[in-house]
Amino acid sequence: METNNIQNLLNSDFIHNAIIEQSPTAIIIATAPKVEIVYANKAAWNFTGDKAPLTNKMKIESCKAYYPNGKLYSFDEMPIVRSLTTGEFVCGEQVLVEFDNSVKKWALTYTHPISKNNKIIAAIAIFSDITNIINSNTELKEANRNKLRILGIIAHDLKTPFNALIGFSELLINSLKNKDFETAEEYAHIIKNSAKTAYTMTNDLIDWASNTASIRYNQTPLNVLSFIQKITQQLQASAIKKNILIILNVNATLKISFNENALGIALRNILSNAIKFSYNNSTIKIDVKNQDTETIFSIADYGVGIPEKRKKTILVNPKSNHSTVGTNGETGSGLGLCVTKEMILKHKGKLWVESEMNKGTTFYFSIPTH
Repeated sequence: METNNIQNLLNSDFIHNAIIEQSPTAIIIATAPKVEIVYANKAAWNFTGDKAPLTNKMKIESCKAYYPNGKLYSFDEMPIVRSLTTGEFVCGEQVLVEFDNSVKKWALTYTHPISKNNKIIAAIAIFSDITNIINSNTELKEANRNKLRILGIIAHDLKTPFNALIGFSELLINSLKNKDFETAEEYAHIIKNSAKTAYTMTNDLIDWASNTASIRYNQTPLNVLSFIQKITQQLQASAIKKNILIILNVNATLKISFNENALGIALRNILSNAIKFSYNNSTIKIDVKNQDTETIFSIADYGVGIPEKRKKTILVNPKSNHSTVGTNGETGSGLGLCVTKEMILKHKGKLWVESEMNKGTTFYFSIPTH
């Protein structure tokens, strides 16, 4: 007798309703042909962020739904409507739902038509809130993109000192073969300094990569001349190889606030390009002018220049730039200018360029004076 009572209890509408109402998965039921929602459990109302009203029914028209690609669902395309009108079984469709209160949530949706006498009379929709999962995946993808970008920046910046090490090592070997020990000693010193530079740059870049989130906030007053001298020293071997003289016109007492690593990446990329596109036995001039609200840096070379057509687009979309071979056949990744613009924008600064073919190029950038 006890077994029969338990079985009757399990078969009762009370148990079924209790299970549906207490389910952590959202459940709604809509009827045909008006697509009117006649039931929504607690989880469904929790998904909307509202409490179930006593008199008003939940309405499909009260929210917008989007495909994962951002396209807006039409009313007829909504999963529960498709089940009601065409008898479609929707299985695991990801939907971005926007409510009247502008809240957006992701739902993993399953819908099923309910028929009687071969006629669709209703449809049931079951959906789970997957907003946190989608957001976590998005954050992970963004983190991976940032990681690859940072690795690209590090590889790009370290290429210059290591190219100098390789180039002067070859010159050192030739000098030793020719028993030109005086020149060999000169090259050995350059190699030693380049190795020190590569080591320092590696540490600086790793430190920067570990603190990228603080770039826009971590700005400290620094001596501009000392900062520029440090960057020019890092690229000195490349300049020596082409017999290029770097001239500085900077007030020795000028101090402004900036992030040393971020702005160092920008200046190093601009100066590296200036060396790359300068003719042998030429000069590069670096000027810094302090004005009331901003400090303007200029890096002028007397090299090949930039074609007029490319000059119009080079700063508009740096990501589309392709690497151009330098005057001594130097190659690159095309990443430098994109990163330069990013670092300057992080300082709320501006970047612009002036150039004339076969006469040279001047890159300017400004940062606010604090």
